[in-house]
Amino acid sequence: MSRFNYIIGVCLSVWVMQMDAQLGIALQELMDVEDLHNTQLAIHVRSLDGKTIYDHNGSIAMMPASTMKVITTFAVLGALGEEYRFVTTIGYRGELMRDGTLYGDLIIRGSGDPSLGSGRDRQASGISDVLNQIIASIDNVITCVEGDILVDAAICDDEAIHPGWMWDDLCNYYATGVWGLNLHENLYYLALDRSNEIGRPVGVGSITPEAMGLHIVSKVTTAEKNSGDQAYIYGDPYGLHKIVRGTIPVGSGRFVIKGAIPDSRVWFGDLLRFRLAVRGIRVGYVKVKDVEKVNIIPLLKIVSPMLKDLVFHANVTSNNLYCDAFFKLMGARYFDQGTWRSGQKAMMTYLNQEGIGTNGYHQEDGSGLSMRNRVSPAFMTAFIARHIDKWGVDEVLSLLPKAGIDGSLKYFLKGQKVQSHAWLKSGSIDAVVAYTGILEITQGEYVLLSIVANGHQKPNTLIRNHIAGMIEMVYQILKTQQSRQ
Repeated sequence: MSRFNYIIGVCLSVWVMQMDAQLGIALQELMDVEDLHNTQLAIHVRSLDGKTIYDHNGSIAMMPASTMKVITTFAVLGALGEEYRFVTTIGYRGELMRDGTLYGDLIIRGSGDPSLGSGRDRQASGISDVLNQIIASIDNVITCVEGDILVDAAICDDEAIHPGWMWDDLCNYYATGVWGLNLHENLYYLALDRSNEIGRPVGVGSITPEAMGLHIVSKVTTAEKNSGDQAYIYGDPYGLHKIVRGTIPVGSGRFVIKGAIPDSRVWFGDLLRFRLAVRGIRVGYVKVKDVEKVNIIPLLKIVSPMLKDLVFHANVTSNNLYCDAFFKLMGARYFDQGTWRSGQKAMMTYLNQEGIGTNGYHQEDGSGLSMRNRVSPAFMTAFIARHIDKWGVDEVLSLLPKAGIDGSLKYFLKGQKVQSHAWLKSGSIDAVVAYTGILEITQGEYVLLSIVANGHQKPNTLIRNHIAGMIEMVYQILKTQQSRQ
C-alpha cells in the first residue's frame, strides 16, 4: 500500500469515527428523553457508492409507516414506466336500434385508476366532470337501455380492505380500500353541525358527494377551540350503517371530516344510473360482474395522468389509496390478478429482478398502513441507491417531497440549514416516526439516510423534533468534512 493511500485510509477512518462519536452523542440525547428508554431507534446513512457512513441498528427491520410508499412507488414506476396511464372504458354490448334503444347492457370497465374523479389537479377531472363526460358519450347514441349497468372491476379482487389494517382506521378516508374501479379517491365529505358550547352533541349536516343508502349516526361532541379533528367513523367497512364518535372544536358553521365509501364499484354505478334517469334515459339495475372476455363497443375512454405524476402526488400527499392501488397493480402486472397476496409476490419479483437483497424487508400493503410491515433502514438506503443507479439522482429527487416546500415536509426542519438540501418521505402512525431519503451535502454530492423510531411513549411531535436535530447534525458534519477536503 502506498503512503498516499495509507494516509487517505487513516483520514477516512478518523472521519467515520468523528461521525460515530457526534451522532452517538445526538442519539444518546434522544434516547435519554424521559420515558424513551425503551424506544427502538434505527439509523443508516450511506454514500451513493455504497460506503456506510453511520449505522445504528440499521439492519433491524422496523415498522416504516408511510416511508413504505417509497418502495411501492419506485417499484411500480420501475416495472411499468413513467408514461404508463390507467384507462377506464365506458361502452356497451348488445344490439343498438336506430331509435337509440339498446337491447343490452352499459358497461364500465375499470383499470384500478386511483385518480379517477379525484379532481386533484388540472390533469385529473373531478367526479362531476367524469360523470358528465360519460353521460354525454351515452346521450349521443342511446335513448333507452333495456338492460343493466355492468361494472367490470375484475382487475382487482373484492378484498378491498387489507386484513392487517387496524379497526380504528377502517371507514375513514385514509383506509378507503382498493377496488378495480375507484372514484373520487373512494371518499365522501361528512359535514357536522357544531355549536359554540363545549360538550354539546353534534348532528350530521350533509354527505357529499351523495352516497346512496349510507346512514350515519353522530355521537360526536364539541371540545375546546383548536382541539382539532378527533372524530372517527366506525362500522362495517363494506356496510352502509356507520357511527361517528369523538370530538370536534367548538365554533360556528359546519365542520367537515372525510369517510370511506363502502364499495366504490356500486357507488359509481348508482351515480351513473341516477344521472341517466335525470336525463330521461331508463336503465335497469347496477350489477358488479366480470365481463373481461366480452367484446364491448366503446363509447368513451378516460385516461389518467402519467404514472410519474401520480407517483409524485402519492409521495407528496402520502396518499394511501394511490399506493395500495399501485401495489395491486403490480400483482396484476406480474401475476394477472390484483390482490394483496399477488402484490406481495410481485414486489419480491421486482426486487429480485433489480438485484436488491431482501434482508430486512417484509411488505404487506402498498401504503404502509398495515402494522405488519417491516423494513430496515439499511434496506431503504440500498433500495434508493439502486434506483439512483438506474435513473440518476435528479430523477429520484423529482419523485420525493422536498423539505420546506412539499406536503408534510413543508415545515419540517424549519430553521435548520439542511432544510433546503433534504428530499425525504415521512412516515407517522401510532408510536412510529420515520424519515427516508436524500441529503445534498454540497452541490452534486449526496448521501442517503433512513431513520426510524418505534415504540416510543411520548408524542410523535417530540420524536420528530429529535430526529430533525439528528438529520441536521448529519448534514453539518458531512458538510464540514467536505469543506476540509
